[in-house]
Amino acid sequence: MIKLLVLELLSQRPMSGYEMKQILENTDAKRWSGVLPGSIYNAIKKLEKEGYIIISSIEMTGNRQRSEYKITQKGQDYQLSLIKDALSSPIQYNGDLYSGIGFAYQLDNQSAISILKNNMSTLNTEKREIIAGKKQKEIATNGELSELSSIVINHMIKTIELQSQLIESVIGVINKENNSD
Repeated sequence: MIKLLVLELLSQRPMSGYEMKQILENTDAKRWSGVLPGSIYNAIKKLEKEGYIIISSIEMTGNRQRSEYKITQKGQDYQLSLIKDALSSPIQYNGDLYSGIGFAYQLDNQSAISILKNNMSTLNTEKREIIAGKKQKEIATNGELSELSSIVINHMIKTIELQSQLIESVIGVINKENNSD
């Protein structure tokens, strides 16, 4: 994913690694793509070595050198290949949560409920942060957040809401078991 993000940024315009890192941090890439912005430098080195990007200019700032990169034709072709791969990725389920729910009967009910409520709290925080991030992106793009970006962000919010509903249902079943004892 990091290679795709670097190539996408460079397909817009040449830029330095620092600029790309800032963009990824400002767009909350860690949350929606699982990419740590700091990993961009390793990806840049690999992409350059493989001929997908090249240095387009070098500036000296004090004792530091700032390289600006641009995408090559080979990089553009590779980017399209990565996009196709990403679009064809399979559905992923939260196997850890599902397994935990399946084996929750081995815990005492209060422990299970406490853990699930903590999970629910984490989901609520995540939802608030995604909504705040969406607002930041809208500000950064002068209100011109792409329709595709909006679809993805809204899907993330709906996924969190569905997971919250699942947890609420599980808590309801556990509470029902408590009342029947």
